[in-house]
Amino acid sequence: MDLENNRFFAAFSAEGRRKLKALAARHAYPRGSSVFSENDPADSVYLILSGSIELTKRDRDQTVVIARLGPGDYFGEMGVIDRRGRSAGARTAGETALVRLAAEPLREIILAEPSAVALALFHHISEHLRSANALLLETVVRKEKLEVVGEMAASIIHDLKNPMTSIQIAADLLAEKHADRESVEMTRIILRQVGRMAGMVNELLDYSRGRPALTLEPLSIRDLFSELEQLNAGYLRLRGIACSFSLIDGSINADRDRLLRTLQNLLNNAVESFGDQKGKIAFSARIADAKTLEIRVADNGPGIPEAIRDRLFEPFVTAGKKGGTGLGLAIAQTVIEAHSGSISCSSRAGGGAAFTILLPRL
Repeated sequence: MDLENNRFFAAFSAEGRRKLKALAARHAYPRGSSVFSENDPADSVYLILSGSIELTKRDRDQTVVIARLGPGDYFGEMGVIDRRGRSAGARTAGETALVRLAAEPLREIILAEPSAVALALFHHISEHLRSANALLLETVVRKEKLEVVGEMAASIIHDLKNPMTSIQIAADLLAEKHADRESVEMTRIILRQVGRMAGMVNELLDYSRGRPALTLEPLSIRDLFSELEQLNAGYLRLRGIACSFSLIDGSINADRDRLLRTLQNLLNNAVESFGDQKGKIAFSARIADAKTLEIRVADNGPGIPEAIRDRLFEPFVTAGKKGGTGLGLAIAQTVIEAHSGSISCSSRAGGGAAFTILLPRL
């Protein structure tokens, strides 16, 4: 986007715009960069040329997004006007190009302009405050829901302990009395799936508390895919779903169980999207660059509904699945980000969906 097309320029005179252009300093930021933190000195206003910005506030041990801005918008003007420091933090949500206008010379330019410039700035601040209020209200409601989810998860864990222990003991006894290969393999699957049940509920509890705990170890992608394939072979066969796994010899430092559950969630979502129809799912992995490994999960289903694509990883967002909570992808994103990675989705109506996970390589 051209600098003069930014909203900030709209109220300035031709002379004011000329001065602003002379003051402008361009900067490029990678994804996830902090532009400034809450309570930092307000030394600049920033104009967005490309990419996106999230304005954030700290809430105890969590960071809450209070506004999302894109090309043509600007931010940081409130602190520059009242000289009281940053009222919020700002970070990039993708690769972002910004223009920085230093505070002191900018104030001089504003003071030399007609009063309409000051009114335009106050109008913009008012817009941000209204938007922030709406997002904060949504966050409060979401937090209350998560507290209920956490209480429910804690109750479920307590109630599941006895029956899961009984299943584990019974499976161990079966393995001892029936030592043939098939019986041993079946009991191994039973024990593994019981462990997954406990892990899923614990993961829900961790998510409601906002702190996923990882047990990291070197993990081969080949082994991860092989285990996922074994666990789902019968299920996929019964549903008539073709699932392929493209294996590579790459490794990551990861929590095996949590990453396996994340991939399982993506597989389940794809299967559910097919409804009563047959479909195809493809798991693949590749070395993206010297530091990054990419995992991709693609299907040929109906795709993600357009109405929720932009909010796909937010909690309680669902495409109307029977019994769906809308927490699966939100938890998946939390787990991947806890591994210092990222997850994204591309989709189009009738063209399936593809989830891309980027993780640091060993």
